[in-house]
Parts: sequence; C-alpha cells; structure tokens
Amino acid sequence: MYWVIASGIVGAGSWASSEMVILGNGRLTVFDGALYSGFWLAFWLWSMWDVMIGGGSWRVSWWWRWVYFGAVNIIGVWLVSRWPGFTGLRIVGWEGIVLLGLVINLLQQGVWSWIWNQKMTSK
Repeated sequence: MYWVIASGIVGAGSWASSEMVILGNGRLTVFDGALYSGFWLAFWLWSMWDVMIGGGSWRVSWWWRWVYFGAVNIIGVWLVSRWPGFTGLRIVGWEGIVLLGLVINLLQQGVWSWIWNQKMTSK
C-alpha cells in the first residue's frame, strides 16, 4: 500500500511541478521513475518502521509517530532523489523534498488510521 501511495504522490508531484520534481532519465520512463522511486521510498519506510518497533517505541502517541514518520519520509525523499540515475527521481530544491515527504506522510498516516479504525470497529 505504501509503495502505491509513494509512487502516486511522486507522480502527482512531477505532474504538478515538472520543474521541481523530475521523473525519468535516459534509462527510465516517467512511469518507471515513479514506480522505482516509490519502491525505494517504501523500502526505506519499512526499514525505519522495523527500527521503531525494535526500539520499543511502537506504542507511543499518534503525534510522536507522525513526527517520526514525517522525518523518515523527508529523509527518504532526499535519499532517493540523490541518485536520479538509479531511481529515476530528481528534485530541485529542498522545498520539493520537504513538501513531497510531508504529503506522503500525511497520506500514509491517513491510510494507517483508516486501517486501524477498520480493524477496531470490526471486532
């Protein structure tokens, strides 16, 4: 689910501001760039999720998880955009990195809250 969200937001970011969020390169199409970068963002998120669970911080407040995963997503977007030849994503300027990271985080937290509420109401 997170791979789809990240790929969709990266693709929408490229569509909304093609000067700031550049997808594709000589090897990858725009669609491939969105899929590859979304995959690496999801991989990064899952890795940091394991760090959070392993550190025993899983049962913290909603606010703390939002801040933690906001930072994780911003750093993830920055990391993925550092290697555009491999990931197909290049972002010009820190504003695009922060904005994409926060929008991805907002949608991920929204999906997580929806799934959690569905799980709790189905009992």
